[in-house]
Amino acid sequence: GGVGESCEMAAAHYAVAAGQTVGFNSDDGAAFPVHDVRLSEFGEVARETRRGEVAELNRERARRGDPEAASAAGMDTMFRQRDANASARLFAEAASKGDAFGLNNLGAMMLSGAGDLPKDEGAAYRCFREAYALGNPWGMYNLAMCYLYGHGCAANHSRALELLHEAAEWHNPAAHLALGLRYKEGHGVPFDLVQAYIHFDSAAQHGDVDSLFHLGGLLLRDDYIQSNCAHASKALKIAAERGPWSQIIKEGYDAWADGDGEGAFVRYRMAAEAGYRTAQANVGWMYHQGVEGVVEKNLSAAEAFYRLAALQVSP
Repeated sequence: GGVGESCEMAAAHYAVAAGQTVGFNSDDGAAFPVHDVRLSEFGEVARETRRGEVAELNRERARRGDPEAASAAGMDTMFRQRDANASARLFAEAASKGDAFGLNNLGAMMLSGAGDLPKDEGAAYRCFREAYALGNPWGMYNLAMCYLYGHGCAANHSRALELLHEAAEWHNPAAHLALGLRYKEGHGVPFDLVQAYIHFDSAAQHGDVDSLFHLGGLLLRDDYIQSNCAHASKALKIAAERGPWSQIIKEGYDAWADGDGEGAFVRYRMAAEAGYRTAQANVGWMYHQGVEGVVEKNLSAAEAFYRLAALQVSP
């Protein structure tokens, strides 16, 4: 729904939900934006373009020695197949050929000891340093974190801040978030809420959920010169919507893209009942059209879900 009669009450509600989203994402990986994809607009071309076919093409190119394809296949294996060991092998292959993304991603896995990889902060630091030398913005950010916390090297806070600013200039959202938090608290830099806002806003424009949460909180502060409850509520609402339900909506979209109508319906129906407009519209469309082997055509059910979606007036 919309912000409602009391902006302060709405902001407080969204702040609680957004805080839960931030906690969920910290525990369970990065959030997916709510996928505003209507199945009625999906189209035959998109339906025929299977993600699995692209992934297999990347794996084939990787077998032929293409380092960029190996990095891409590693990402697909990590996030779609959830196979950390296979991802590590692909990233290592790309890194051995000097691919910056492969170096950075292999370093990230070494830093945490993902899969069967032993935790090795020194090796991770060297990977990040090589990725940085190749101009990779995530290599810059991760190298900054190494210097900030002494992972695989001596801590060097001034060098860490230099690298964070450099990564931010390359529009790295994590670097913007880190700088925003430091300016907000005056931690290692002068206390400056204007600079904090600039960095949170830059990261939020790239979809960073934590930055949306902090941006909303900043806009509610009495000591911030541009305090704005309506804008704060909008930022917090968007952050709240990027919690576990957004992942379920994305899984519904992926299932439909892969020809799994039943998997799409189950996920969209769950999210629709939780109040998500796009999911409500998609369930309505599935009832309206009927999906063979999944749901029969049911115009009354379609109308009910279309009506629920139509009542959602907020962006």
